[in-house]
Parts: sequence; structure tokens; C-alpha cells
Amino acid sequence: MNTLVKSIVVVSLTWANIGKSESAYFEMTDGSEDRFVIKLTDETKIAQARKIIAEDAKRLVIGKIVSEPIEYNKPWSFYLKSDTIEFSFAAVEVCDATISYVESNLSEVGGHFLPDGWWCPWDSQLIQEVLL
Repeated sequence: MNTLVKSIVVVSLTWANIGKSESAYFEMTDGSEDRFVIKLTDETKIAQARKIIAEDAKRLVIGKIVSEPIEYNKPWSFYLKSDTIEFSFAAVEVCDATISYVESNLSEVGGHFLPDGWWCPWDSQLIQEVLL
């Protein structure tokens, strides 16, 4: 293959990947036996999550709840909106709840319970990356 054709192929492949983002899935716990899967689409957050797991670091998972089931997070009837997920050392008490408590009180999310749908279980921790 000549140099011009190779250059065209490389440029075409590069342009085809612009705007595409990798998705990665991570399992978290809330300190109980329950497990919850989050989806990350931002490359910086994906790298941050992988580093947290590699270093076995304690970081809270914070994000905004979407009250509907999603395939990758069964058996739960809710998930976290990917572009709202953050990792933190601490959070306010008003957004703390276990996975099962959120599930049991999902109809109350967004009002007095987890205002605006923000969830930050204080005992949350990333456990592992999962392949789907």
C-alpha cells in the first residue's frame, strides 16, 4: 500500500472515531450485599474509576437517579445518569441511602427523599469493572 493510500486510510479511521466515546461499566456496593452497576461514557471518569479500583481507594459514588430499569443494572428499577456521575471523599447527608432503600422508596425520589434525584450512598465503593 503506498503512502498516500495509507494516509487516507488513517485519516478516515480517525474521523470515523471522532465524537465516539468509550463506555465502561463498573460495579459498586453500598456497604451491604447489594451490587449496583454504573455506566461511564466520559474517558476521564473511566480512567478515574479504573484508578480508584486499582488503588482500592475509598470514594463515594454520586449521581442523579433515573427512575426506570436499564438492561445493565438488573434487578434494580433505577440507574444513575452517566453524565452526572462523580467520585468524592464526602457528601451531604440528604443524599445518603442504600441501594435497596432507594428501590423501596423510588416513588419518593426527587422530593423530600433524595432532592432533585441526587444519590450519594456514604458507604458506596467501586468494586470492579464489569464487561457486558
